[in-house]
Amino acid sequence: MNDKNMTVRLVLVDTDLKNLKKLLASRELCPHLTDYLKDIIALHKGGIRKINIPSTHDNVGVIILGSSSLEETHLHMHDELHVFFDEQTVIVKWNIRGENGMCVPPGELSSLEIKKVLVKGKEVTIILSSPKMDYSMPVDFEIYKDKTTVLVIPHPLNQRPSL
Repeated sequence: MNDKNMTVRLVLVDTDLKNLKKLLASRELCPHLTDYLKDIIALHKGGIRKINIPSTHDNVGVIILGSSSLEETHLHMHDELHVFFDEQTVIVKWNIRGENGMCVPPGELSSLEIKKVLVKGKEVTIILSSPKMDYSMPVDFEIYKDKTTVLVIPHPLNQRPSL
């Protein structure tokens, strides 16, 4: 008898392989998603803020993480959102700090969270939450044909209300 549940939503905050294996023991996931999660945890140790696997699908996972790279003249910081769907990944990179300094207020840097993941057909919509407002980010896998697609877009927290 299989004790794994097909409908439990998984949210992993303390991201290490030991915790992932423990959570995966309670949920049936497609092997490609399991492999992707293991690889991303190994690659981004300490940089992953949250992993969200919706209860409705065994082939969808959303990961939010922070990263940085040292450029010649400055430190370049990013928030990233990895959206995995049926062996495809869309990586959304948001610029936090560039040549002109902080784009996002430092106190809000880690406040962006995954609130909800909705799947309709080949579109995955991620509802991101901050203390000030929610943001909806649809990712349509119908238009992305490569195994991995990287998008660089303005950070949602950098959006200012219009006057």
